[in-house]
Amino acid sequence: MNRRPLEQRADLAAPRLAATRKSAARPVGGVSDNRSRQQPTRPARHNPRVAGPLDQQPRTSTHRQHKDDMRVPGNQRVAGNQRVAGNQRVAGNQRVAGNQRVAGNQRVAGNQRVADKQASPIRVKGSGMVEARRPAARSARPDPRVGAGTPQRGRIDLDRRSDGHRLRPEHELRRRRARPLARRARKLNPEIMPSVWRAGLPRRRLLALLVVIGLVFGLILTRVIMLQTADAKEYVAIGDKQRTKQIDFPAARGEVFFRDATAAALSLPAATFYANPQNVTDPNDAAQKLATILGYSAAAEQLLAQDLASTKGFVYVARQVDDDKATAIKQLALKGIGWYYEQRRETPAGDIGKEVIGRVNVDGEGTSGLELQFQSALQGVPGAGTLQSDGSQGGIAIAGSRVVTKQPVSGDDLVLTIDRSLQYAAEQALATQVTAIGARGATAIIEDSHTGDLYAIASVRRNADTGNVEVTSANIAAVDSFEPGSVAKVMTVSAAVNEGTVTPDKTFQVPGCKIFYNKARALCAAEAHGIETMTVRKILAKSDNIGTIMISQTLGTGAASSDVQERYMRDFGMGTPSSLGFPDEASGILIPNAQWKGDQRWTIPYGQGFAVTAIQLIGSVNTIANDGVYVAPRLVGSIIDSKGVQTPTPPSETHEVVTPETAKQMNSMMRDVICDGTASASKVTGYTIAGKTGTGYKAQPNGTYLDAQGLHHYMASFVGFFPAEAPQFTILVTIDDPPAGGAHFGGSVASPVFASLAQTVISQEQIAPPTPDGGCPKK
Repeated sequence: MNRRPLEQRADLAAPRLAATRKSAARPVGGVSDNRSRQQPTRPARHNPRVAGPLDQQPRTSTHRQHKDDMRVPGNQRVAGNQRVAGNQRVAGNQRVAGNQRVAGNQRVAGNQRVADKQASPIRVKGSGMVEARRPAARSARPDPRVGAGTPQRGRIDLDRRSDGHRLRPEHELRRRRARPLARRARKLNPEIMPSVWRAGLPRRRLLALLVVIGLVFGLILTRVIMLQTADAKEYVAIGDKQRTKQIDFPAARGEVFFRDATAAALSLPAATFYANPQNVTDPNDAAQKLATILGYSAAAEQLLAQDLASTKGFVYVARQVDDDKATAIKQLALKGIGWYYEQRRETPAGDIGKEVIGRVNVDGEGTSGLELQFQSALQGVPGAGTLQSDGSQGGIAIAGSRVVTKQPVSGDDLVLTIDRSLQYAAEQALATQVTAIGARGATAIIEDSHTGDLYAIASVRRNADTGNVEVTSANIAAVDSFEPGSVAKVMTVSAAVNEGTVTPDKTFQVPGCKIFYNKARALCAAEAHGIETMTVRKILAKSDNIGTIMISQTLGTGAASSDVQERYMRDFGMGTPSSLGFPDEASGILIPNAQWKGDQRWTIPYGQGFAVTAIQLIGSVNTIANDGVYVAPRLVGSIIDSKGVQTPTPPSETHEVVTPETAKQMNSMMRDVICDGTASASKVTGYTIAGKTGTGYKAQPNGTYLDAQGLHHYMASFVGFFPAEAPQFTILVTIDDPPAGGAHFGGSVASPVFASLAQTVISQEQIAPPTPDGGCPKK
């Protein structure tokens, strides 16, 4: 190969080095000039064949390279794209121009610089070493300008340096050199990230990002499809629940009618006023105006003002207001005050029968009397429906969105056995008598002798605050118990006659007083007398206590008489509630005879030592009027359902207590009570009356029959039926706590009320006397 001398090649490259001197002065790889300052230059090693230092391996021309023994004289330049191969050195102040590379383990001595167009960032260490920071992949790429077998750009072409030392592999050198260079670069410029984070292919990153985005959109699309299909019903139901409100449509409460079909209780629409305190501008002013119309007290007005000033969203002002008051409140047009209509229970007959009918609260639920007893039948079956709201917190209803899904069914109507006229007459008669004699209260019952239907059941009581006598709200005849007194003698004599131990004409030697149990206490008759011969008829007519005890003793020997006595009393209805089923009905008090203590064995036969209700007492006497068959009382005669079909209630329960013959004998003897005995005030002209008086002690809170002042209190009674020849009605009258003295007996205070009520019944029911000579026989 024709080669020029080394000196000539160096001279040819000098112009190219001069042209690139300025560009080679710029820092490489972002390193500033002050960090590439020239280090002390090593002494140049001399090759005897080269005139000058060999610190670099200059290229003589483009695509030509020099081997180990090539020499570059001092201050010469390597031009073009030449490479300096092997272990050569570039001496002096020379520069590597253009796009040249320094290969292998070469060194740049002195104050030399590497030009800016080198293939990879080069850094000059303090020792004058030049290190490359090119990626390994790029350094291995072949240079098209170099032919086959020609060393590649950036690679080490020789296995050994000129001094014979073994060269390290290129990848190891690159890794070892890159680490300190990266650390120093980050110290100089913190924005330079480690090369590991800048590595990678954009195409792969874009593909990965595309996959992630596809997965996300796929999940979203899947969820949308599920919401549209499988989960649709669930979320539709949730939405409906949020905006749809289930509402009840109250059924019309059934009406209550008297026997004559006149209304006793019915429901009418009434205005109920409420307030939204948040919309009330002046609570005190609004409360004052409302209280004036409603008739509230000062305390009630203050409470109303507090409610109107609260933070609640709803408070009641007044419920079920009268029409006149409602109209006045509406005319005020107060801001924040609204109203709606609900059913209010009305009693067209006023207080007539209210103790039986009972009461209904503002929510339309029965709380006492028949309203409570027949609550399930009267209230009906509420309807159901839905109402759409706007979904707000207050739930404002959307107009026209109400849908009825179930029509309400009206409650059943009750037709009572109570006769309005007789009920009113009984209440008035009792009030008149209680007022006249100064008693505490009174009770009256009018019963059909054969069916047990109650035509009247009245109760009055003196108001402790006002002193006025008023119709009671409670049905005292069914819920209060008292000692019956001498009326109980009907049961004792009936038992003895029915058992055949006595007859109406059997006589007894009856003392006025007798000791039976406690020697310190003798039992006496109500009217003092000595030993007197009395028939059973006279004992009953005169209501003699000692004679009645003697009749009871004929029922058996010793305690056996008490067994028979108790059995008959229970058959007459004592000790158990009647089948009336009235709410809170009392059962009376009748303990087993084995538990009778003290003188109860002798006092119970004449009516002291046990307690009864007025319902029980009239039932026992009515057994005699009904030919010896007990018939349970009844208050409801029929029921009318929502379709208008009227169905009679089942007949009253009955059972035989004594034989018809015994009942007939008792009927005869009980007539003498009116004609010759203690109830002469109960006579009704032209009609025969049979009955029995009674005066019992009232037990006091201290457990005795005497109050704190040592006085007795009484319950005076009379029970009779008429016409005695063919009984149709039985009437009971009791006077609660008549004043002590001669006017406290049943024959004195209760019999006159009976006579008055009997005449009213005879007139209204048009009862003709069975015989022309009715009444007491003339003597």
